[in-house]
Amino acid sequence: MSETALELKIDGDATVMDPLVRCEVVEAYDQLDTLVATFAVHHHSDPALGEKLVVGLPYEVALKSDGTAVTTLKGDIIEVRHVRRAGRHRVTVVGLDSLHRLSDKHAPAQIWDVTHDQIVSEIASRNGLTGSAEGVDGTAGELLQNEGSDALFLKKLAAENNYFVRVEDTELVFGRKQGSGSVTIDYADEPAMDIEQVTCLDGIVTKVTVHGSDYVQDEAFTGESTSSDLQVISGGDTGVAKVNDLVGARELILNQSGYGDASRATARAKAEMLARAERFLRGSVWVRGNPDAHSGKTVTITGAGWPLDGTFLIRQTAHVHDAHGYRTRIDFVSDSLPSKS
Repeated sequence: MSETALELKIDGDATVMDPLVRCEVVEAYDQLDTLVATFAVHHHSDPALGEKLVVGLPYEVALKSDGTAVTTLKGDIIEVRHVRRAGRHRVTVVGLDSLHRLSDKHAPAQIWDVTHDQIVSEIASRNGLTGSAEGVDGTAGELLQNEGSDALFLKKLAAENNYFVRVEDTELVFGRKQGSGSVTIDYADEPAMDIEQVTCLDGIVTKVTVHGSDYVQDEAFTGESTSSDLQVISGGDTGVAKVNDLVGARELILNQSGYGDASRATARAKAEMLARAERFLRGSVWVRGNPDAHSGKTVTITGAGWPLDGTFLIRQTAHVHDAHGYRTRIDFVSDSLPSKS
């Protein structure tokens, strides 16, 4: 079995690992990556530690396997908190990934008939980044970037299309939540690990219809999504099918101006359908440090018994280093129950 480790550097300095009490870095496809790290300040042995931990410094977290970094998460320290109590001095730093730098920048604009790739490339360019996007069918129609920042605008666009947006090194990445790669966890190898799973039918619909319009051409468009669009991530009965069996058809209708072609209205309907379907099954599992686990991959759990065994989509991971060593919490979702073997 490989040896895994978490290494934190602040402003390129890895010696901060020595006074580190606890470090947690969370990455997810629907929010900014966050870092929370707490240090013990020993004034007799390292009186300058407090001076090393200031806002505005870059951080880097390397998740390693056998000494080699598998995943590296980077960002900036945006908050520092000092607490001195009962003779002990603790410093806690909070960091966000580099996407937060786009929060203060915006260029109000009305955008016509451009692809998502073009939108991402334009925003990336004015922020000194390169853009990478996996687009959807059709064009953007009419979009209004009003007073919101570049970061908020991209997050709104991502939410409307069931995508993620993040900054990786110098690349602004906009793409589908379910990427390539998988992680397998065998309960027999880690009998002490905790697994939780919940299934719920609240908010799940059997059909989504989006009505859009092009007021310039005086045309109306309709896009629809049904159970045929589901990914059936875990291979078994879907939450949509369960809802249909229980209460019959449950349709969600959205009226959205600016969706000026049928393909974009359909893409919006599909995104809403998939996002709601993925609320059906939610769970989490704690394991030994796993640098391979990150959002967008799938996790396959074996040896725990049905319905805990199965393949699920990773929504978020939390990598923790403390007195107990390096551990990983994997939060996962699915639109379906695992198939029964």
